[in-house]
Amino acid sequence: MCWKSGGGHIICVDRTNGGLRLFDPQINRRYAGEEISNYFDSVKFFTAYKGRKINIALKLLRVDNVDFNKKLVDKILEKA
Repeated sequence: MCWKSGGGHIICVDRTNGGLRLFDPQINRRYAGEEISNYFDSVKFFTAYKGRKINIALKLLRVDNVDFNKKLVDKILEKA
């Protein structure tokens, strides 16, 4: 997603019996209920190009149903 102030961001969202929950791993903060609506007030959904209004779609990627690719993980992580 894109911020109104510029830049992009990745968040984690999951559904529970109580509704949606949002986690922002970059600032280690969780949101629920009305806080989620307030969070999305800062998201940019449109931009302009040559005077035309263009939608900026949120991109969703489901990852709860896949395993880590160990070969890829071994290439990008360093041993502690």
